[in-house]
Amino acid sequence: MQRIVDGGLSVLQDTLLSATKEQHDGLLSDLAKLQGMDGTVVLTLVALAYELAVAGELDKLSVGDLLRSDRGAPLAIPSRLVSLMVQLGRLAPNDSVYTPWDFYAQLAIAAHAVGAVASIETPIHSSIPRLFQLLAGASSPVHYADPILAPSQIANGSLIKFDVALSFPPVGLRYEREVSYDGRWNRFAESTTSGSILAIRHLLAQAKRRVVVLVPNSLLSNTGAEAALRYDLLKRGMVEAVIAFPKGLLESTAVATALLILDPNGGHHRVRFLEVDGSRFCTPTSKTRWQLCDPGDLAELATSAQEPSDPCVATVPQADVIDNDATLQVNRYVTARKAANLLGPRPSPGRPVTLGQLVRTVRPLPATTRKDVPASAQPTTLYEIGAADLPEHGYISGAERRISIDGGTLASAAPLFLQPLDIVLIVKGSVGKVGIVPTKVPNPGPGGWIAGQSGIVLRVSDPRSVDPRALFLLLRSPMGQLQLRGIVAGSTTPLIQLRELLALPVQLPSSEEQAAAAEALETEGRIQEQIDQLRALQAKAAAHLWSLEHAYGEGDADDEAPARSGSVQVLSS
Repeated sequence: MQRIVDGGLSVLQDTLLSATKEQHDGLLSDLAKLQGMDGTVVLTLVALAYELAVAGELDKLSVGDLLRSDRGAPLAIPSRLVSLMVQLGRLAPNDSVYTPWDFYAQLAIAAHAVGAVASIETPIHSSIPRLFQLLAGASSPVHYADPILAPSQIANGSLIKFDVALSFPPVGLRYEREVSYDGRWNRFAESTTSGSILAIRHLLAQAKRRVVVLVPNSLLSNTGAEAALRYDLLKRGMVEAVIAFPKGLLESTAVATALLILDPNGGHHRVRFLEVDGSRFCTPTSKTRWQLCDPGDLAELATSAQEPSDPCVATVPQADVIDNDATLQVNRYVTARKAANLLGPRPSPGRPVTLGQLVRTVRPLPATTRKDVPASAQPTTLYEIGAADLPEHGYISGAERRISIDGGTLASAAPLFLQPLDIVLIVKGSVGKVGIVPTKVPNPGPGGWIAGQSGIVLRVSDPRSVDPRALFLLLRSPMGQLQLRGIVAGSTTPLIQLRELLALPVQLPSSEEQAAAAEALETEGRIQEQIDQLRALQAKAAAHLWSLEHAYGEGDADDEAPARSGSVQVLSS
């Protein structure tokens, strides 16, 4: 570099030509692009790089700082997440580490920093992993192959077994179903197109001691092949811990993710669950983004042999997880522990039942019926109750959204209209938000109320068993909301599945508690009516001043006098 700076353009061209010709492994092939650029610009860049190198700035260079998505690295992993994964791997000096899909050599570089020997496998042929390793002083080999379709880490016809495997397979990765039927090395057990499932099976086939893999949150609770995978891993005792992250951790996707810590040898009888969202282990960086805090402490909580007292942690027997549909949804178990701590040892006077024993559900009007209706068809207008219409206190007072349906649909939609004291629960998006229909509600038909697409109606089967008002307040209470959060699933859009909702345990209130709840809700309703009236008067108090009508001389100012006087009298009283 010093010779180029001293010699100028002629030496620069000779050096570039020599470097691209004499290389043997393609590592410097990107230098050929510089030959087509303005030589003075390239010379300026070389001089700047030389100054940085002489000053020692390259020795302090952080590869993670180069990999922010705004600099063109959408598949990069946040540096603290890389640190967490390496610590969860419990790497020791000279351990062999397998890092497939390590597009920027981040995991390999971090493994090298603790003395382990990493091996990268990536389907994207690029010199970037090796160049970044040069900057970081690491030297892991890079193998260009698809780990699922054509794994390259093979010796004597068998897959090489590494001590540890660390990986973040791309979210949304899909393969043809025939790939899962590949019988070589007995990797795949499920018939699937899911890249996440195939990646987990492949990693387990190439690791001896531990697998740490980042997966979309949907894999923790989905049915089908995902459920089959979870059942098998749990029955064989391979699941050590699950760490769930909220959306906003990764720049490349809005999907919520989780870390699975797996033992290929099995034998584990308990599973540790950690929920990072809302804990001391994350901090927001914007309205939609956040970053990890204290990855070392988080790794210790996940792998410690002692039972942690941290509220974001729950350790559950393997058999209990299997009985719970083998779901690995972290909030399910952490929330249950929080609820148990909140209730304490005091027994409740009510008897435990499930929500499905108390209510029947009414689904929303199918989306296919909500098409534009021509005026000639004489459409009927209905009002749709959505999340925005559910008040914090009291009864639902109405809906702003209107929809039109034809006469034929109206007849079939009769059972879907809201009835007095129906409970509307939002199960998609703003999950857990709940409201109750007042005793006076529009009759079924034109102008009637129906639930929005994001909600479901809970209609008490027998009012003699439970007062709907008491059940509503129970679901709205901090305890009820905690329970509802415990059954939320979905990696992109939060949702509550119907079977999970109906299986929700409910501590049936006593008759005295139900009577007190009904009276409390009636009091809320009366107070809310007064608040609404005062808000309306508040809005009118100064509305006549400098209004458009006043400015253009329209209307009679004297007409406003009684309203102003009335407002003062009401407010005074």
